[in-house]
Amino acid sequence: MNYNEALDVVGMVVRTWPGKEWSENEMDAYATGLMRYDAAVCTLAVAAAQQKLMYRPSVAELREFYDLERAKTRARSEAPVTERPRKDKVPLWVRRWVAARYLYAQFGKAQDMRRFPEQQDKYSPDMEMMPPTEWLDEAEHVTEERVWRTLQT
Repeated sequence: MNYNEALDVVGMVVRTWPGKEWSENEMDAYATGLMRYDAAVCTLAVAAAQQKLMYRPSVAELREFYDLERAKTRARSEAPVTERPRKDKVPLWVRRWVAARYLYAQFGKAQDMRRFPEQQDKYSPDMEMMPPTEWLDEAEHVTEERVWRTLQT
């Protein structure tokens, strides 16, 4: 961060822990000590320190909070994106299911909530079963990408 940003962080520290009058030299020394850090992460560190400390932290103590906040930020940015595996093709019955449950209006039909045999639904065994030829033509027009987009929303 530059010197002005460091002075802004020092201002946050002064306002967060009032009670002591800071001389210009003290503010300059504190700001100079903070200049090697990132301003955004340092701001998060001040906020974290405010919740834990009852006294104004030294630059070294603020550095501990800075390291913790930087680690959290890195962990969030480096978190693996959970992509669904696309190695297997979407089975035909799933495309039929999506067409019947979600995309029915595109085909000019009413929503069809009958149970597919492949569902193995233990909670509603008394539901009417979907005939094996229903929704076949419509399922041919449902792409795998469309299935995934529909299931994500």
